[in-house]
Amino acid sequence: MLTQRHAIASLINCGIMLLLAAWQLQRAWHKYELIPQQAQATITEKALLDYPPTATTTPIHYHGSLDTQRYFLITPAFKNHMVGVELLGIATTKNMPTPVIIHLGWYAHTQAAQQALLKHSRQQTQSGLLYQPKGRLISQHAHHTGWPQKLSYIDIDSIEKALNTSVFHAVIVTPNATLYEKLINHQGLTLGIGRHICYALQFIAFGIIGCLLSRHLARKTHEKNTT
Repeated sequence: MLTQRHAIASLINCGIMLLLAAWQLQRAWHKYELIPQQAQATITEKALLDYPPTATTTPIHYHGSLDTQRYFLITPAFKNHMVGVELLGIATTKNMPTPVIIHLGWYAHTQAAQQALLKHSRQQTQSGLLYQPKGRLISQHAHHTGWPQKLSYIDIDSIEKALNTSVFHAVIVTPNATLYEKLINHQGLTLGIGRHICYALQFIAFGIIGCLLSRHLARKTHEKNTT
């Protein structure tokens, strides 16, 4: 019976470690995809109709209007060890059949994000980088209890469900966003990729060590019971 418990505990530990390793590898791949493969010329919203889903990071000047009543907050969001929220605005223009999500940056609290949204809504142009959001290992469920709606990360599927309409597949990331720094800081991304790979290898090693330790304990238990 004890041997079976060792085996079950070993399988659970190994499964958890492999899941954590896969999570770290996904984060490493996510940062790798943030590295632009080639320089891109600045575009406007008129070029979005032909913008492919697999395109690299592209600078953009977007001329349109922001919805001041409906918007999304990513919470919790961290910046320099401080906890706050990230603001996602919904922009529309006559040149685009679908709304475009604009990442308007990190703010210390909801009230600051609301004030920033009103400020940005008075601007005719939003500038930033086009970014294709990637999926996450753990899915999320948006809170549909009114506006603003809260998310755990940028997720086009959740945004479309909340809006009950399709949105453009890429997000405009403004310089106020912490994600913008990652998109332009190639060296930091490279270091981050290496760090996540090291974490993944550590989790795999922990899983192997757990299996070996469980096997050793099971053998010791068996020898004790047979003597």
